Amino acid sequence: MYEPRHAVATERMADAAYGAMLGIATWLLLLTMGVPYVFRIAEYDGIGPFAVLGAIAALTRLKRLLWIPVAAMTVVLLVIVYTSVIEGPARSLVRRDAPVATADAIVVLSAGINADGLLGAQAVDRLVKGIELVQAGIAPTLVTTRERNVIRGNIITSEADQKRLLAVGGVTNALVTPVINNTREEAVAVARMGRERGWRRIVVVTSPAHSRRACATFEKAGVTVSCSPSDSRDVAFLVLGNGEDRVTAFRLWLYETAGTIRYRASGWL
Repeated sequence: MYEPRHAVATERMADAAYGAMLGIATWLLLLTMGVPYVFRIAEYDGIGPFAVLGAIAALTRLKRLLWIPVAAMTVVLLVIVYTSVIEGPARSLVRRDAPVATADAIVVLSAGINADGLLGAQAVDRLVKGIELVQAGIAPTLVTTRERNVIRGNIITSEADQKRLLAVGGVTNALVTPVINNTREEAVAVARMGRERGWRRIVVVTSPAHSRRACATFEKAGVTVSCSPSDSRDVAFLVLGNGEDRVTAFRLWLYETAGTIRYRASGWL
């Protein structure tokens, strides 16, 4: 049966729109579960490409398969939100060593800066914990690790906001590493600093979910560490009592699992 050209064109446009919507839904589900963070992809950079890919796929025989990834990820997300399945894996990421009476330095790891040069929530949590340990007399020196980003042609570092918060906390004996890009570089920089100053033990402060991998990375670099995770204000790690916390915990678990695999393959663990 003959179909007018405009009818065929309209049908194909509808198919493309259907595919684009499923493509966007796929990306948003991946984003909710934290998959883009594993590959260092910005949160919304995938919306356009996934919309285009979905639209193209819907014009082929793949159209009938486009719903499968959306359905599969929806089921996974529902399980994470409404069950306790992620609680054990998430908490297994946390390493909390027995407190030490004294150490040579408190090392607070970085956790991102925004376009205004201000520390992110996790970075503030870590620095607050480090300041508490210095004030408790655990170590005389606090070390921060320096991050740097280039945004709109401007160089932005974490150092200014770190110094401001340290001053508010009354910490006067502080050191900062050269610019770092990852936990491995932090470990190498601190190991070098420790050798130069004769440090025997440091306390590493980082977020709970990052603590096991981070402290193992420092130990692999030759540093004797005591692992002291910061409090977590963006997710209630001790309780994981609602869907939002459990989804966030899943994202952290996925990111750290991928990071652990990558670090082991690189010989950094």
